[in-house]
Order: sequence, then C-alpha cells, then structure tokens
Amino acid sequence: MKNIERKTVVASFLLILTLLPALFIRLRLLDFPLERDEGEYAYAGQLLLQGIAPYVQAYNMKWPGIYAAYALIMAVFGQSVAGIHLGVTLVSFTTALLLFVITRRIAGNAAGIVAAGTYSLLSISTGTLGLAGHATHFVMLPALGGIALLMESEDRLSAWKIFAAGVLLGTAPLMKQHGVVFGLFCAVWLARREYGRTSNKVLAQHLGLLGLGGIIPLFLTVLLLATAGVLGKFWLWTFTYARAYTGIVTLPQGWENFQFAVRMLTATSPGLWCLALCGAAMLFLVPSLRPWRRFVTVFSLVSLLAVCPGLYFRRHYFIILLPAIGILAGFTAAGIFKLQHVFSRPAFMTGLLFSLAAGISLWTEHDIFFRMSPDLACREVYGPNPFPESLNIARYIEEHSRSDARIAVFGSEPQISFYSRRHSATGYIYMYPLMEKQPLAAMMQQEMIQEIETAKPCYIVLVSVPTSWLRSADSQPILFNWMNGYLAKIRLAGFVEILQDGTYYSWNLPPAATLTTLIKNRKSDYWIAVMENQALP
Repeated sequence: MKNIERKTVVASFLLILTLLPALFIRLRLLDFPLERDEGEYAYAGQLLLQGIAPYVQAYNMKWPGIYAAYALIMAVFGQSVAGIHLGVTLVSFTTALLLFVITRRIAGNAAGIVAAGTYSLLSISTGTLGLAGHATHFVMLPALGGIALLMESEDRLSAWKIFAAGVLLGTAPLMKQHGVVFGLFCAVWLARREYGRTSNKVLAQHLGLLGLGGIIPLFLTVLLLATAGVLGKFWLWTFTYARAYTGIVTLPQGWENFQFAVRMLTATSPGLWCLALCGAAMLFLVPSLRPWRRFVTVFSLVSLLAVCPGLYFRRHYFIILLPAIGILAGFTAAGIFKLQHVFSRPAFMTGLLFSLAAGISLWTEHDIFFRMSPDLACREVYGPNPFPESLNIARYIEEHSRSDARIAVFGSEPQISFYSRRHSATGYIYMYPLMEKQPLAAMMQQEMIQEIETAKPCYIVLVSVPTSWLRSADSQPILFNWMNGYLAKIRLAGFVEILQDGTYYSWNLPPAATLTTLIKNRKSDYWIAVMENQALP
C-alpha cells in the first residue's frame, strides 16, 4: 500500500512538473492581443451577457456553445484580454489532466505524463496558433471528459456515468461542429466493448442513455434559440451557409492546405511529433499494448477526420488532433517500460527522450515564449494583422462616443467591437462570407449595406489588410461600389499605419484631411482608417 501511495505521489509531482512550462507561458502571455476568432467569441459572449441572443447582432456558422463558454469565462474572470486567456489556460490545463487520466488507464502513469505534457506543449505552439483561445480547445475538454467517464464505467457500468458522458460528448459539437465525431466514436466503442459481455437489452439501454445525454445539449440549445426567435438565422448560418462554405475548396487546394499546415506544425515541435511516430510503432510492436491498438488507431483517425471538413486545414483545427498525438507519444513511454530487457533504465530513458523533445519545442520558440512582450509576440505570430492595434483603436472610439453608439467595421476585426463595448451596426462581423464564391454572397452584401444604412453608425473603421478581407477576382463588387460613395461623406478622424519598425497613429486629424490624400502618401500597405459620422448628433 505504501509503495502504491509513493508511486502516486511521484506521478502527481512529475505530472505537475511536466505541465508547468506551458502553464507559465500562458500566464506570462495573458495579455496576448485577441485575434479574430477570439474577438468573435468575446463579442458574441459579451452580447450574451447583455441578454442578446446569438445570431441577432453577430453572424457566423459556428454553433453557439463557444459563445456561451466565453460568456461564462468573462462572467467569472472579467471582460478583458487577461480574463479570457486565464479561462483558456484553465481549459487547456484541465484538458491535459483529462488526457493523463485516459492515457494512464490505457498504459500507465509514465504514458499518461508524457501524453499530457505533449498535449500541453503542442497546444501552445505557434504551429497550431494555440496561444489563442480557439473553439477547438473547447471541443476537446468535454470530448475527453466524456471518454474519461466511459473508461471509469468499464468495470462498474454506471448508468449515470454513461448518461453524463453523453451530455459531455453532446456539448463538444456545440463548441464547433467538428466535435460530433467523438460522440459517434464513443457510441461505436461502447457497443463493441459491451457486446457479448452484457445482454442485448442492457447494451441497448446503455446506448440509449449515451444517445439521450448527447441529444439533450442540442435540444436545449435549439429550444433556447427558438424562444429567442433566432432559429431561422441559426439555420441559415450553421446549415445553409455552412454547406456552401464546405464546398468552396477543391481537392488540389485542400492538399496544398494540408501540406502547409503539416510543415508549420512539425517545424516548431519536431521532437514531440517524432515521439508520437515512435508510439505508433510501439502500438504494433509491443504485444502487451495490442489490446488498445484498435481504440487508439480509430481515435487517431477520427480526430484527423475532424480536422478535414471543408479541406481548409487551418492550423488551429489540428488542436483537435493533439490528444491523439499525446496518447501516441505516451505509448513511446509505455513501450520503453514494457521492453525492459532492451532498456535497463526505462524511467531514465523516458524522461530523457521527453525532455529532449520538449526542450527542442521550447527552444525553437523561446523568444515568443520567454522574451517578447505580448504585443511583440502577437506581431511575430500573426504578422501585420491589426490585432495589437485594435485595442488602441477601440479605446479611441470608446472615449469619443456614447455608450449606446453603433460602429461599423469594414474588415474582419470583431475584437474592435468587443474592446470598445460598442455594438456593431451590422451582424456581418466577418467579411469572408461576403467575399467568397458562394451563392449567398450577393444577398449578404446587400443585407450588410441595408443594416449599416439603417443603424447609422457613429464610427466607421476601414481596414486595409488583405487577410481581413480575402478578396478575390470572383468576389461580388456590390459592397465596394456602395462603400465608395458612403465613405466619401464621412470625416476622417484617425489613420493607423503598420510598418516593420512599429505602428504609427494619427488622431484628431484636421477637417481638411482626406482619406484619398493619406492613402496616396502612406508608407505601408497595411493601414486602418477611423472615420466619424458627423451627420449624427
């Protein structure tokens, strides 16, 4: 008994020690400026805290669970960048602990520690853009929670645990639709595990409990949206538009996207990915690991499948794959311990390999992780995107407008609305759907124009950064033709230029200053104009 307690204490100490680097880095960079997705979630969550339902003043194809999660974080930690990132830190840390529990159940303490450590480091890597609080972080927390509960139910088939696991697995796709695959995976896994061990009646009851738990979060969400009167908008954005969105990228383009993402992922953490490859080999070479071969293989394939919808392969989508990579890396440790006739000091060998792999990851990005300020780190990761500038722009708007004023952002920078605590004049907080070659684009542009003309925003922010638009030769010109005339009537209040040596702000410009003149004399192709609608009282 004392030996078991000693091993538990040692394992707990090593687990915390392994997770400390990622925890320290996240806490050091709490003020890392919000990027676009975070801005969307924060703004929608802010609206929720004000009693405004999703899809009323902010449109997007994601299901509303991520907005509720951000609203909860902000209710607890405050409506600030640091508060949001503190919540994301808690989510990431808890996910790593759940991964430890799952992997330990499969292959022991050493495997669990390596799995959790691998996940925690990969989830902060710039290769996955993991320093930001993406929806994929929030998918994996309930998904792994559901899997952990089902594992705990293996010996004692508890109906409540199975039901609770279903609720968690049903919550995952509310964060991002991709999460639905984990519920399907667990249903098949549960059916296969219990087939022949229990009667068909009991098996049907357990699958029914899992399914009932999974349906409840979606049912409650639909009920709340229907009560708020936004079910039509919800369907338009999360089904009709989402279906069009997933059909835009061709197979050759998807393959290019995948190759680019893999290069970025592996460049920052090659050692950890090599550990996962070794673990995959151990899974097939070490006989004692074979009972879990099918579980780990299918879980890894399902996780990869969740990254694939639409063939965009955005780097933060791969956060969904990281728990599977962590488990495979953990199997390297398990294999070393199982092959004690080859490795006479398995604990030392495991610690050495993981320390080297982790050290390479930390060293590769040590400037961002340990030296740069949050603003500089953001610039290093995201280039000339106006994420650090958004806070200053929002501060100016907040100081020069009424609290009930509306603003319009021509560009995909929803974080400006969140920072300024001003409602957007239009629900189109992203320009991307309007620029895409999809059948709803023209209608969306016309609706955005109508909403802005009706709301009469007090301030207009024009963003000239290509990644804020992603305009192509196939984009509809309706919005741009209208903008030319609309913006000509509005006074220029500020001009922001993003250069390599810093950002230059010009505020309270003279009445004679015109946007045309400033654009002609600009020093950078990356600029933001802040305009004041003087026609308003």
